[in-house]
Amino acid sequence: MSQTEKRLYRVLRNVGFKKNAIIGTQSKDELCLDDLDSLLLVYFFESEFNVEVDDEDISYLNTVSEVNRFLERKVPA
Repeated sequence: MSQTEKRLYRVLRNVGFKKNAIIGTQSKDELCLDDLDSLLLVYFFESEFNVEVDDEDISYLNTVSEVNRFLERKVPA
């Protein structure tokens, strides 16, 4: 597991998701996220990883794996 993925899981756990729910989830719908929840998570990702998530990118971030790949591209090594 990469450092980025560990930090991503930590953010998700800090906002109330259980580890098993995160790992077993295929989409944000399975996490029962509405649009406001999704925007709040984007805020936490931006704060934790010091990145900017453009509005058009948000619609492509539907799974934990997609968010992880996105952050690994954006976060400086």
